[in-house]
Amino acid sequence: MILSKILGREDLHSFALLAHNQVLIYLQIGELATAGDTVMRQYVMDGNFTAQHMKMNKPELDVSLSDGKGYMVSEAPYQTHLQQSLDNKEAEWMHWSSLWARYMNTDYSICNALDYHSQSIQKALVIYDVGCQWSINFQSWVKSSCSLTLPPGLQIIPAVGKFHLAAHKLSCFSRYHLNFVKGAGHLDGEILETLWAPFNKISPTARSMTQAHRQEVYDDHMRDSNWKKIVGIVPSLLKKYKTSNKCLEEMNQAYEQLTAVLDPRDKAPTMGEAQLKLMKNPPSSSGNLSSVAWLAEGISIEDAQDQLRSELHQLPSLIIEKFNGKGQAFLEGLEVDDVFISQDDPAFLGHEEVEDEGEFWEDGEEDWEAAEEEGDLAAEVMSIWMPSSIGAAKLTELGLHALLKEEMELRIGQANDCLEGLCTDLGNKAMLYWQNFWNANSTREGTRTKKEIQNVVSRINKHVRSYQRSRQAILQLEPDVSIREKYQEILPQGLAVSKEVTEENRFGQGTSKMAWFWMMEGEQGQRNVDSGGLMEESEKRKEETGGGEDAREERMRPLKAGDYRKPFTKFTAGQWLFKEDMDAYDRERRDTKDPKTIGQRTKIIQQWWESVSNDKKAEAGRAAEKWNKLGAPKGTHES
Repeated sequence: MILSKILGREDLHSFALLAHNQVLIYLQIGELATAGDTVMRQYVMDGNFTAQHMKMNKPELDVSLSDGKGYMVSEAPYQTHLQQSLDNKEAEWMHWSSLWARYMNTDYSICNALDYHSQSIQKALVIYDVGCQWSINFQSWVKSSCSLTLPPGLQIIPAVGKFHLAAHKLSCFSRYHLNFVKGAGHLDGEILETLWAPFNKISPTARSMTQAHRQEVYDDHMRDSNWKKIVGIVPSLLKKYKTSNKCLEEMNQAYEQLTAVLDPRDKAPTMGEAQLKLMKNPPSSSGNLSSVAWLAEGISIEDAQDQLRSELHQLPSLIIEKFNGKGQAFLEGLEVDDVFISQDDPAFLGHEEVEDEGEFWEDGEEDWEAAEEEGDLAAEVMSIWMPSSIGAAKLTELGLHALLKEEMELRIGQANDCLEGLCTDLGNKAMLYWQNFWNANSTREGTRTKKEIQNVVSRINKHVRSYQRSRQAILQLEPDVSIREKYQEILPQGLAVSKEVTEENRFGQGTSKMAWFWMMEGEQGQRNVDSGGLMEESEKRKEETGGGEDAREERMRPLKAGDYRKPFTKFTAGQWLFKEDMDAYDRERRDTKDPKTIGQRTKIIQQWWESVSNDKKAEAGRAAEKWNKLGAPKGTHES
């Protein structure tokens, strides 16, 4: 937190005089009390090259009435310091914004500021746009100069403002970033940039004034600026205090969540672990162990089909037709009738010949015809029947509760495997960009890296497709809000290269957020499989919250008379009954905080209603019929 103070005559808020173009160096001074007894004062330095001054024809006629009495330094000591610095052959120069400025101005400025009421101050945080370069020889310059002094025992901590640090070398990030300075607080170090705008409104007026008159005008402006800060400091501090408390709460939650994710002991169960648990501890005494292996094989077949579809997509017919077209050009219009096409040897295709036995074909020719019809369908598009294909309600109705739970646990393991592989490959993609592609020393190396990145992108897309299949199956088996919120939809923007790896020194990191799957909880966040799995806990939660049909209808029934003006339909009643599911579906498909996306809501709600199970639609129909019959509750009003 930066607190402006009304400074005394020896304070240096700004000073001028550099050749014909005057450079204004402005200091913003504040204090920050840490948890202990130490107070670290903060200094922000910046230069204003807009506030220029015309050279006087007869400067000896200029008479100052308040030389060094306000915010400007005394002229004589300052000119003495400049002359001593110019006489030094080792004076450092730097090029900045097409003007030549010397560190001797900055040194004189900060030394005067550090010497103001700093007897008990042991640390000083100095924030400067080029603090990384300025701080290298600052101490030696002070020792070699007669006009520069520092309080004894004062430790100077250099830092760079966050906005300017983004343009620095990568090595400056860890050494001079304010987020890594203990006691700096949530500070951007660019406060002076906000003060230049009002200051530059009066600086053109003072351009043709005399030196003394110009100083008095600047003093008046700085005094007025500080007075406004003092008047508004209480409400400003209260506002910042409330904001900091809110941010502290959010940061603590984020820190705890990140700590839980990084705990190696808290790892989400994989599909292999889920399969092993189900084989050792069946969900019910009547369960069949072979069903677990059958379900796992079905999931593997789905993955194999996906791989085949991906490979076929990479070789479209258009490429083959283009290749044949080039071949026709070599034939020069000649027609060739006899064409030999090489065939693969079936003996080396990986299939074993199985002798046919009569008992398997009892139905005779009808089964052969069905097999032939089914054989016409390509393997990559053949449907795989799984319990999730008919939904949780139908499985429960058929008494296949154990089968439902087995696939549920396997699908959760599949989703966890996909998310883990996705995070790993996204990290590999970022590292390839950072280490190999952007730092490639030759075109050959860059081309090779591009090929590696393409392979990683293919694996990422494969993980996403597999996750989407597992998520759809999970929602079919457990259409619950908590499951939908835990296993969310993966959006394309979440698969971009992580800037935390490639641009760690960029500006604006405080507001950036990682994709949800980077913060997935581990085994502690999973439902306890050993205690009965997901379905038991879901049913327990429904009992605790009164989640039955009658209780839900009573709890979600509209209470305003205005809601009963039009008769309820299945669709409108369903929006009331399953509002949480509907809102979660809406949040997955658009940015609900952006008012521009409100027009998409109607279409999204229609899509949600189409995805709702028939059981829920029937429940909504019964609720609509009941609400239309009963009407609005007694004592309700229109608003």
